[in-house]
Amino acid sequence: LPLRVFAASLRGSDNNGSVLVVLEIDGPSLRFEERDGRFVEAVEVAIVAADARARVQGGDNQTFSLNLEPATHERIKRTGVRLISQLELPPGRYQIRVGVHETTGGASGTVPYDLEVPDYSEMPFALSGVLLTSSAAESFATANQDADWTGLLPAPPVAVRVFSASDTLTWFVEAYDDS
Repeated sequence: LPLRVFAASLRGSDNNGSVLVVLEIDGPSLRFEERDGRFVEAVEVAIVAADARARVQGGDNQTFSLNLEPATHERIKRTGVRLISQLELPPGRYQIRVGVHETTGGASGTVPYDLEVPDYSEMPFALSGVLLTSSAAESFATANQDADWTGLLPAPPVAVRVFSASDTLTWFVEAYDDS
């Protein structure tokens, strides 16, 4: 199952980092079933963050049930679907492993993603990870809006890094000055 993943660390509560994980699944690879004029699919997502000693420090498991009208189904088949998750992790180096399974066709995909969560409390000046979106980001359906990115960007953050010449890019970074 073709997918893209992006993760960025921002300063979270206490000494933890707030890690935003963006997952985009290729639309043509999803195998919907038609039922009563709607298109149905379920996507299971597992995200696990393991530290340098391979100990699990956080994660997220979600199942997204897609029950789409024909117009939305056509849009998702052309573009894809985006899922956003947020993890609270203590400072350190991590390998974030993302696994996806679509139930109708039985396809699966995994992506490992290496990330360092800085100890923002120990740094007099630091920058967060960089979040990026484009004017075309709205063409991808975003299945969940739970993660705390709203207000930071005009559209959901994206994992894709190839853009058309007509796209307008917007980026977000936080600067932390504790000096």
